[in-house]
Amino acid sequence: MIKKYIILLFLVALVLSSHLAEACNKLKIKQAHEWFFGIDYPYWYSVAQAKIESNCKWVTSLDGHESIGYLQITPKWFNEELKKAGFYQWQEKDHIDYYFSHAYILAKLHKQNKCRLLYITYQCYNRTCQKVIKENNSCSWEVGYQSCLQNDKQVCVLKKEDKCFQYRSSCDINYSYSKKIYQEGKKIEEWKSKWIFY
Repeated sequence: MIKKYIILLFLVALVLSSHLAEACNKLKIKQAHEWFFGIDYPYWYSVAQAKIESNCKWVTSLDGHESIGYLQITPKWFNEELKKAGFYQWQEKDHIDYYFSHAYILAKLHKQNKCRLLYITYQCYNRTCQKVIKENNSCSWEVGYQSCLQNDKQVCVLKKEDKCFQYRSSCDINYSYSKKIYQEGKKIEEWKSKWIFY
């Protein structure tokens, strides 16, 4: 009898872990990133980003911006542009347009990144790219972080009914963001990429 329960628990754990991997839609993320960046792009960093942004769940954020999905795309900033680019169904759960929209946004931000370092591209995704690029003029994470701290602001990270319940340092949020993506991405790295993160 105990063996049956152990086997049943093992099967439930297996199903749950495969569901989490499926929820991040690794293959759709890979396909979209290959389209915009080429087949050598280390797409696993965007899989890691989905884990960090939403724990691979389709959610709407509680930060007051109502970002949606696994990768937390913000409609008020991107809806018009994404539809003009042909991603009409980008707000639908698991629709390929959602993944292509993310890769499109990332590719657009990467073109603005003169350093060509992925940490800057991912930080641009998480914060105003002009600020990130200005801070990272030297192409150094540490110098960029120190520059950010000079004008740091507290931002609302948990908002309900126009009331903020939690604030955090914008610099700590953004500069820890790229570190988390890098660390999580390294766990699922598939090959040594010529793309440089830091």
